[in-house]
Amino acid sequence: MFLLILAVLAAPAILVELSERQVVSTPLVVVAATVLLWLVWPGLRRARGGERLCAALHLAAGAAAPMVAFDALTVTGLSTVAIVSSLTMGDGRLLARNLIRQLVAFGFAVGICGLDWSPVPSATTVWASLPLLGGCPVLLAFRARRVVADLSAQSRLFEVRSRLDAMTGLYNRSYLETVLPAAFSRCHSGEIGMVLILIDLDRFKQINDRFGHRAGDGVIREMAALLRFELRERDLAGRYGGDEFWVLLTDASEHNAISIVERLRAGLKARVGGLDETVTASFGIAVWTPELKDWRHWVHCADMALYAAKHDGRDIWSVVTQEQIALGPSMPVTSG
Repeated sequence: MFLLILAVLAAPAILVELSERQVVSTPLVVVAATVLLWLVWPGLRRARGGERLCAALHLAAGAAAPMVAFDALTVTGLSTVAIVSSLTMGDGRLLARNLIRQLVAFGFAVGICGLDWSPVPSATTVWASLPLLGGCPVLLAFRARRVVADLSAQSRLFEVRSRLDAMTGLYNRSYLETVLPAAFSRCHSGEIGMVLILIDLDRFKQINDRFGHRAGDGVIREMAALLRFELRERDLAGRYGGDEFWVLLTDASEHNAISIVERLRAGLKARVGGLDETVTASFGIAVWTPELKDWRHWVHCADMALYAAKHDGRDIWSVVTQEQIALGPSMPVTSG
């Protein structure tokens, strides 16, 4: 569409010049154009539609120069439109190929029309060239705006995809490390309460060894689907890596976290079928408290709780509270 509009804008100047100069008779122009297109067609058959139109604009610019007696305004306008079209549709190689086609068309037209040199345009030609001279920059501005919008959309899409885990469609670990500092600040300002939960599928290596990695991938996807089903819209969930997941509960307490974890435990056992083995998971719960030093300390506490759950028998949850965090690295962990 962009190239078609450029061709329409250039048409008045070409038609006026051809009618005023009367260098070539209409039948001869038709025959010359047909022969020229026939000569270059083998090189255009593999090109896309837009590239073919680019080539046609270059052919027109090259052939029109002797036909309009080298009128400076018309030739410059047509050549500019042709070059802009090539740079818009492709790279320097496309422009180089089309410039060669333009030179071939120019030589072909000179052989027919001769070298009738009259570069000064008439007043009619100037007026006929105004649509091209005025419309081309405006059209280029709209084209540039569309390109910028497309690049912006692609950038946003890339940003979204960079946050997601490819297998599950959940958020990934890097997104957790991006969102946790802001969450920690909100909690520290007293704006809201949050709970961080780390989840680890129990004996996942044995599932892979007994049933294969395809079955293991299915278990991971089922866990991701369960998280989507059980969590609230304001909560976040992601894959921490391997068979581990993370959950960030917003506006939640320890009681809320334990309730959600119990639903996840029951749902995991009921949801994952097709294996001759019950799939379970362990959960480490860390409620935000003022005793936490920073968001990394928050993750460490959740990890310690998860370790306690694994150590105490798996398929259970462990939680660290405000009083336990205040005791430091040797803190006891409550399991359930």
